[in-house]
Amino acid sequence: MMVKSKKRKILPTINLSDDLQKQSIINDLQLKYGNKKEIMNSKLLYLTTSPFNVCAFRNVLDEDVAINLLQEIQDLSFVFKENDLLSLHQTMDLNDVESPYISAVRDFIYSDVKKLIEKVIGTNFNETIDLHGIAFNQHNNLLCHSDCLSSRHTAFILYLVPKTWNTTCGGTLDLFESDENNNPVDIAKSLCPEFNSFTWFEVSDRSWHQVSEVLVDDTRWSISGWFHSNSPPQLMPLADQSLPTLSPPVEADLDILKSWVSLKYLNLEISSEVQQQFQDDSEVSLGEFLNDEKYAALVNELLNADWELLGPRKQKEVPGTEEPGVRWSDRRILVLTENRCFCCSPLSLHGVTTFREL
Repeated sequence: MMVKSKKRKILPTINLSDDLQKQSIINDLQLKYGNKKEIMNSKLLYLTTSPFNVCAFRNVLDEDVAINLLQEIQDLSFVFKENDLLSLHQTMDLNDVESPYISAVRDFIYSDVKKLIEKVIGTNFNETIDLHGIAFNQHNNLLCHSDCLSSRHTAFILYLVPKTWNTTCGGTLDLFESDENNNPVDIAKSLCPEFNSFTWFEVSDRSWHQVSEVLVDDTRWSISGWFHSNSPPQLMPLADQSLPTLSPPVEADLDILKSWVSLKYLNLEISSEVQQQFQDDSEVSLGEFLNDEKYAALVNELLNADWELLGPRKQKEVPGTEEPGVRWSDRRILVLTENRCFCCSPLSLHGVTTFREL
């Protein structure tokens, strides 16, 4: 009986283009990268230096390789991740995937591409490399962040977007200016993903960036990750931006509570029903919580208030006011929320102690 031998997996051979291996090209890129001089009109690569250095190698793979790589990425399982920072789909760690094109491209990134970037920036990466497939569908995004974490040194993205992708599709890589405290301020530049381009940048306390919302019914495909180093960039201490300390509620007359809150919520029978719902569902919505007069006055004043965007953008970008309002209802709503009677009313509803007894 003959035993059939297993077919050996044949990996595609992938190398840097001849031009990217030319010493004259590498020397020019090293010089301009170090001196922060842009390269924007080359078919081979681009380098933007403001607000921080971002470089991309164009057409880094043979087109057939890029197409087959995309097909293998699309065949993987994706996990949807969503929180206050991001909304995207991510694969398992691609270091654990053995399909032919993913394996070949992974080896290419870990060898030729890694060595080239090390030459350009003048550093050595260690053996730790993160690698995942990422998909942004319509309305997905990734808000402002710096990528600074642990030993990460250089972030990279291999774009596999449709060739027709343009700025009207969204999904741009937005780069932020930083203030004197290294807080992100405004978007300084937006880079549109290009099919089969390998984009990379060193992470730092000024490498603030985001992926803008995808606006079309299409997918922004990519492979992304980080090269790590035993000597990651030194970060400046962050300016103190601790949240204000909450003060314990003040003693006040029950009349303040009665003047604002609908009287039905002060009824013991209603309170018992609400508390039971909270215990069953772990949440409760109290409709018509404020009485009509106070609610109407408060809404009117909020609609006519002077609003501004509050930051810093690495933490939030919401309309609000830095200081409490000066109108009577604004002041009294603060008095209400600091009132021990008010704090004790939710206590009686959900059974949770909100403040430690002093």
